[in-house]
Amino acid sequence: MSDEQNDQPPPPTFWQRPAVRGVVNGVVFAGLLMVMQVNGVFQPPRPLNEELITQDLMAGVIFGFLMYAIELWKRQRKLKAETAARMEVERRLAREADDEDDDDRPSR
Repeated sequence: MSDEQNDQPPPPTFWQRPAVRGVVNGVVFAGLLMVMQVNGVFQPPRPLNEELITQDLMAGVIFGFLMYAIELWKRQRKLKAETAARMEVERRLAREADDEDDDDRPSR
């Protein structure tokens, strides 16, 4: 058995990947817009035509891209925080080791 720690986080699953999440969010958003227009949630119901479908799909693409960018930003921020925390712990351990080596008092 080894006492070494695995510093690498596990690879993301298929649904945790930013690109997959962006695409799924965009498709769901576009579908939701279409259903809301047909059912008349915020305005009178209207049938779907080519123009409305194109508008909803473009809104879904934009929304999906924004969700992709936000997911990348969150992932990068989390990695930076984990790295900073790891470095701080290593600095504290090194400082404690140096303090123990410099201590000339006899141990009890």
